[in-house]
Amino acid sequence: MNRLNQFFRKVYSSPSLIWKAGIGLLFIVLGLAIIFYPAFANALSETARYSFSALLVFYGLFRLVTFYMEYKNDDAE
Repeated sequence: MNRLNQFFRKVYSSPSLIWKAGIGLLFIVLGLAIIFYPAFANALSETARYSFSALLVFYGLFRLVTFYMEYKNDDAE
């Protein structure tokens, strides 16, 4: 429980960490919503819809990786 408290204390003390994690999760959720709910992207063809949603998920994962790297870098200092 102490490690979880330290994690949240560090994340809430840095607005950039909150931003990176929140936007990363938002892009992942949006990409998954476009995959599983085709009504979100009616104007796109099926291949364009899958490609766009894959890009959104990959970008969200990139933002989460940068969040983790910044969190670990701040932990080392």
